[in-house]
Amino acid sequence: MTLSKSAIATIAALSFTAVVTKANAEVQQKPNVVLIVTDDMGYSDLSCYGGEIPTPNICSLAENGVKVTDYYTNPMSAPTRSMLLTGVDNHKAGLGNMPPLMGGNQVGRPGYEGSLNNRVVTVAEMLKTAGYHTYMAGKWHLGHTYQSSPKGRGFDKSFAYSGGGVSHWADALPLNPFEAPFFYYLEDGLRVDKLPADFYSSDYYTDKIISYLDSQPADEPFFAYLAFTAPHDPLHAHQQWIDKFDDGRYAVGYDVIRQQRLANAKALGLVSEDTQDVVNNKDYKPWNTLSAEEKKVSAKKMAIYAAMVAEVDANVGKLIDHLKETGEFDNTLFIYTHDNGTNPKPTSNYTGNSEKFLAQFDNSFDNMGQPGSYLSYEAGWAEAGTSPFAYYKTTTGQGGVRVPLIVSGNPIARKNSFASSGKIHVTDVTPTIIDWAGVEKPTHRNGVDLYDFDGHSFRAFIEGKSDHTRTPNDAIFFELNNYKMVIQGDYKLRAFAGAHAKTVGTQWMLFNIVEDPSEQHDLASTYPDKVEKLAALYDNYAKNAGVIEKEPGYPTMYHRQTWSIRDGVFSGNPDAPHQTPHK
Repeated sequence: MTLSKSAIATIAALSFTAVVTKANAEVQQKPNVVLIVTDDMGYSDLSCYGGEIPTPNICSLAENGVKVTDYYTNPMSAPTRSMLLTGVDNHKAGLGNMPPLMGGNQVGRPGYEGSLNNRVVTVAEMLKTAGYHTYMAGKWHLGHTYQSSPKGRGFDKSFAYSGGGVSHWADALPLNPFEAPFFYYLEDGLRVDKLPADFYSSDYYTDKIISYLDSQPADEPFFAYLAFTAPHDPLHAHQQWIDKFDDGRYAVGYDVIRQQRLANAKALGLVSEDTQDVVNNKDYKPWNTLSAEEKKVSAKKMAIYAAMVAEVDANVGKLIDHLKETGEFDNTLFIYTHDNGTNPKPTSNYTGNSEKFLAQFDNSFDNMGQPGSYLSYEAGWAEAGTSPFAYYKTTTGQGGVRVPLIVSGNPIARKNSFASSGKIHVTDVTPTIIDWAGVEKPTHRNGVDLYDFDGHSFRAFIEGKSDHTRTPNDAIFFELNNYKMVIQGDYKLRAFAGAHAKTVGTQWMLFNIVEDPSEQHDLASTYPDKVEKLAALYDNYAKNAGVIEKEPGYPTMYHRQTWSIRDGVFSGNPDAPHQTPHK
């Protein structure tokens, strides 16, 4: 039988339609991925991890997923984000140290470029090759030029703050003089000079992500990275949210709140019943030694911090509701975490924050948390926030590096439960995402060999196909600003630096973090062979990762600068680079 031309055309059209339909179905089978990161939050700040601040929306994700109890991250922001988005150790990716903390012997060396380098590829860049639409809103902290912005590193649409911290209001006042000339808001890689009058960071970032999702083609997968700058200082929140928490609940002080959170962690099974409370580390005064006025001000700072956390949670709820309304929720995998532990630093601790600089802010009691104020809640509340652990951000104490990880979605087998994974490392997140998406990591780009992943996928663990991510023999490592750590099995070897160091040079301390999760009993002198073994593992890691020990001295450009928020004029290095075009 001979077919007519019209019949042949019809068959061809039907065949093409079938191929396209199959291809579209395969694309749609790829899960959407939402990665949510909060800034400077503690292990027990979430209500589902033992905190008193209600976070029902974030914790609702765990009802359809798993709450990982042994997830580890770098003790500071930019290094964490470099690993989170590339799967590669920060000393290879370009953020071997925080830019304002780099020693003169580190600046510009391989792995210490101060932004993501060309030897790593981001998760967004990889997902784009698989047909994903990629969006980002919030804190970037991985470069401030067009090329190193989210737009330059794989995000189709983005609204980002390029630096470490900034006012949460429309005034966009800098965190410190170092931030002022180098860091600013960027939209799709272009500098934004003016924000809407009603700008508040957590609300605006969430609304941006939702607007991006609304603009994309239907039935095509997306990757959305929502990186809140809250609750990083300055402490800012809407007054109606502050009023919810400024009701006297924090008048009991940080010592009592810390102990209450420890008791809650024990009740949840996060730590054993015999876990000890931390001993005051001398970074802060015991609550009962503060004056009445000091207690009043400090309690309000914590109320503002709690309000910031609650506002973040409300915005996570807004995003969840939107995904449900648009029918995308059931095909979306969520990863929620923190970049590091809580922030202990007073405002005076930031590079260049002189009395003259700080005098420009209105921190009167009634203006606390409002535009023009600049406050931090400091070390007492910070260690309460990381309870049941010790220390906080900037250190390799458990409170600085052990943070919540919630992984949620229909494929997750471990529903509404806590799970110990055998240690998940921040570099494991990107390999897991591309595993879900069915993407192969490239080995080279533009003639440059790319680093292999240092992390690996934990998909099998959260889908219930494996009972661990790492074996007891597998070790994890971190280093930042000469603070060091290695964990293998039940034991952790750590070394502090700077003001926390007892002597010059590396002084190792050893802890059994299963029996002593709050790190109160140094076992170094009891088990010298264990110290030697773990120290050798660390030395091998440092050599392979390209760790450069920081020597005294800072680059001149980082501290010879002044900034007046009244006239908005930066004065310092006249040749300071402004390589980002304005929008």
